Amino acid sequence: MSLHFSPKQATLAPRPTALLPKTTTMRSFLRSASLLLLCAAALGFSACTTGAISRLPGIMAPHKTGLARIPARAPLIRSSMGLPLVRVLINGRHPAVFLFDTGASTAIVSPRLIKAAGLVQLPVGFDHFGARQGFYEIDTLEIGDAGLWHLLATNDARGILDDFSSSIGTRVDGVLSLSNFRDLLVTADFHRYELRFEPGTLARSGPGTERSRSDAGRPVIKVDFADASSRLRVPFIIDTGAAGGLQFPTKQGSLPFPTTDLGTTSYRTYYGDNSYRTLRLHGTARLGGAVLDSPQVELHHNGTDILGEFFGTAGMKALHGLVLTFDSERNLVRIHPGKS
Repeated sequence: MSLHFSPKQATLAPRPTALLPKTTTMRSFLRSASLLLLCAAALGFSACTTGAISRLPGIMAPHKTGLARIPARAPLIRSSMGLPLVRVLINGRHPAVFLFDTGASTAIVSPRLIKAAGLVQLPVGFDHFGARQGFYEIDTLEIGDAGLWHLLATNDARGILDDFSSSIGTRVDGVLSLSNFRDLLVTADFHRYELRFEPGTLARSGPGTERSRSDAGRPVIKVDFADASSRLRVPFIIDTGAAGGLQFPTKQGSLPFPTTDLGTTSYRTYYGDNSYRTLRLHGTARLGGAVLDSPQVELHHNGTDILGEFFGTAGMKALHGLVLTFDSERNLVRIHPGKS
């Protein structure tokens, strides 16, 4: 086994034998890799000068990722509202539960965790929206078999995580976004309920693969709605931090399909409560290689991206049971149903 360093990542290259001895833990791997990073920096490798790299302005500053095995796995916890939570270990000593939120543009930590872990605030930088932000540096974050070094996160100064934790009955002290794993393929398997991380790329013409675009680091794909006589393609953000189904932007226009009115549905997300008029669509919705028959659609009036385009939101009620793989470097998303 050998460690390979680049400006993007520090990851393990497998040999034909086992990647790690059974007695090797992610913690000891991170500790050893951190020492190697320091040694490499001392030898003059600019890609490993972690102190300088981690203090570049903006949340896209290149932190390091590492995998103790390929693919690295991290079990997910399904919250009371169906949102995916994951256990992490901060700086080798502080366990916490984070929300895995593809609808977030950056990592977020609670003031409680900042204080408990003694996280250091860095000079003000800029986020994906160009807004000024104060960032805190997490030296190491372990998530299952994977690890992050020198991750930058914003402070949940408004206490949204406290309200969110109270609503789901679980203490949540942070949020992880896809932008934290841009150099890896990230698979959110909502059939087995786990995350998987590995190097590599998706084939652009592969089955179930859709071209996506990034809206402030959040993946947006086209969803096909259809019945026997009509078809409509609408951009949707893939948002694992939303508990709803397919939330359709009314400013995009009305649905040209027969529907059944199901009344008003309320959901709580990381950002608070939302109420929607809910319909049963007499047709299908296709997300990549997954076809949803007679899906539940919720109408909403917001959903403008940074370019002014209206888009919908695909939440966990629509994503449950699906397997999604994100290639953020190439702006590709592969979606298919989970297999029993």
